[in-house]
Amino acid sequence: MKNHSLLLLPLLVAITFCGCDSECCLDDGVEPAPIAKQQPPVAKILLNGSQVSGTKECTPGETIELVSGSTDSDGTVTDNIWKIDGAEVANTTIVCPDDKLTKTVCLLAMDNDGLYSDEEQCVTFTGKAVDVTPPQPTTTPPIAIVEKGDLTGDGIYFNCSKVRDTDSVHTYPDDTYLYGINTPKDIKEVTWNYTYFKADGTIEDGPHTKTQSDYNTEGAHPEGMCSKWFHINADVAKIDFSLTTIDDDKETNTTDYSYDVGTDTLTQK
Repeated sequence: MKNHSLLLLPLLVAITFCGCDSECCLDDGVEPAPIAKQQPPVAKILLNGSQVSGTKECTPGETIELVSGSTDSDGTVTDNIWKIDGAEVANTTIVCPDDKLTKTVCLLAMDNDGLYSDEEQCVTFTGKAVDVTPPQPTTTPPIAIVEKGDLTGDGIYFNCSKVRDTDSVHTYPDDTYLYGINTPKDIKEVTWNYTYFKADGTIEDGPHTKTQSDYNTEGAHPEGMCSKWFHINADVAKIDFSLTTIDDDKETNTTDYSYDVGTDTLTQK
């Protein structure tokens, strides 16, 4: 009878010396889990809650407050390193530079693993060009004011010395005969349009037009004096007239009046 123990001895030796790391182990199909790589933070610059980068215009002298919006996908951001024009700073509030000048702000973030963001995030602020053209003044029409003057035996004066310009624009090409109460005198012309009426409403005389622009050179009136004389006879019951003024920036204005002879009353229409 054969000794079977002698036959099993080589097999036992083979099993004894065949460990799990040898090729003789059976493959169970499961691979070891990979070791996770730590991720760096991402630097973000925020202005008024929105991310900014690249180039941005600003108004010279404007205060700009920047904050960090940096994030870290596998941890927390522990530090933000700010630079303005290459120099590290602690304060991230800047003032917009002057016309056409620039100021560059950069941010680098660090996380709790000691990793820094792969690259700095930067934004360059450029001062807007300043418009040095002075604003053009607004022109406004003159004021055409008439007041009742002296009543004579055969007529009446109406005074327009309160006619005046309401702005300081001077564009009329010829300033030789300006008239008015402003200094310099800004009224270029005054024009009277007038008609005399009888008591029954029919025209006694007119209509007439008279333009006056030479008060300060004629010598007929003192400087700044403006008046018009209207005749009154037995047939004249009412005088309707208007005064049109033109100032030295060619603005014009017209005021209508009616004078009742019987009641000696001037009414603005």
